[in-house]
Amino acid sequence: MITLACACSTPRLNLSPSTVLYAQPLNCPTRNLAIAFRSIFIHCPLRSIVPPFTPLHNLHSALNLNTLTKAFNNMAPIPRTVLVVGSLNTDMTTRTRRLPNPGETIVAQAFSTAPGGKGANQAVACCRLTRASSGAPPDGISVKMVGAVGDDEFGGRLKDSLGQNGIDVEGVIVKEGFSSGVAVIIVDEDTAENRILYTAGANEALTAQDFPENFFSSFNPLPSVLVLQLETPLQTVLHLLTLASNAGIETVLNPAPARHIPLQFYSKIDHLILNESEATYLTGEDVTYLDDDAGIQSTINRLLERGVKRSVIITMGARGCYFKSSDGQESWIRPEVRPQDVVDTTGAGDTFVGAFAVACAEGNGIGYSLNFATKAASISIRKTGAQAGIPWRGEVQ
Repeated sequence: MITLACACSTPRLNLSPSTVLYAQPLNCPTRNLAIAFRSIFIHCPLRSIVPPFTPLHNLHSALNLNTLTKAFNNMAPIPRTVLVVGSLNTDMTTRTRRLPNPGETIVAQAFSTAPGGKGANQAVACCRLTRASSGAPPDGISVKMVGAVGDDEFGGRLKDSLGQNGIDVEGVIVKEGFSSGVAVIIVDEDTAENRILYTAGANEALTAQDFPENFFSSFNPLPSVLVLQLETPLQTVLHLLTLASNAGIETVLNPAPARHIPLQFYSKIDHLILNESEATYLTGEDVTYLDDDAGIQSTINRLLERGVKRSVIITMGARGCYFKSSDGQESWIRPEVRPQDVVDTTGAGDTFVGAFAVACAEGNGIGYSLNFATKAASISIRKTGAQAGIPWRGEVQ
């Protein structure tokens, strides 16, 4: 099948006369089509082989097979980009053996500060999971971060931290008169579970006006995947979903913290990744509704019926994740984690989202992408810190 999507992977393909490839009308401004053959995705500059704007129904009727194969085999891979638009925060983490009661002061075990924010965490996850190890070059995928920081001491540190991870931060803007975002995190030493208080600061000042209608025209090529969360204004996220959908960019939405999404925007989401509390918030059920498979399947079906294009994935901590795709695939993906391995779950969800986005940008199927994401998240909980615990690709594979 031929689609107007970004693609990637090994630029070598053997075609035989029995291989039937179908095309949509060739109306892409760049006249580049992504050809998907089995699990291999390749960009082909067809403008030099096929007359532009020709409706194709069978490539063999318009192309010489040997010419097409030669074009593929001589072709360099097209650069791929994962674009993350979202929050940048400073995480202030306190580790304690129990939570204080109202009016009570207790002695905590430790305190630390670190760069965070769901958007920044997911960008770091994307970047690390394209590199075998620290200092290694990216494996064909670049990561761009777009967001906002305040004109305070935290803002410069947040940008510098992302840059040190190899992330393009040209799109991170400074909002004058705003503080940078802050998350106060309390980690229970016994269970490793966390509770988070979030102050948006400059993240709340990232508005739809920061993204004109031609926003994606500055990207060449277009991003392979756009990753979004809800720590920035909902209207900004909905605006970006619309722009990305119009541009044919694959979208991943992690609706955290949970907010109600207008029904007409679900059809602009390719992959919806959410945890138990977010899933039940959006569907109006009690979280105990997801205690059994029937409740999980019902919840996912309701979200798919709202128009999500490719898949809905519910992450459930130690239980793993359950997914269903629009073509009917559904299954549990179970993690390989022992209770004694768990140190800090703070960044597990963001690691999962970033790993999934990278796997999608590489052209992998839903099953592979979710197994990769689950393994990456399982490794992240063995270290302290939302970003510090994110593994490199060499640790996952």
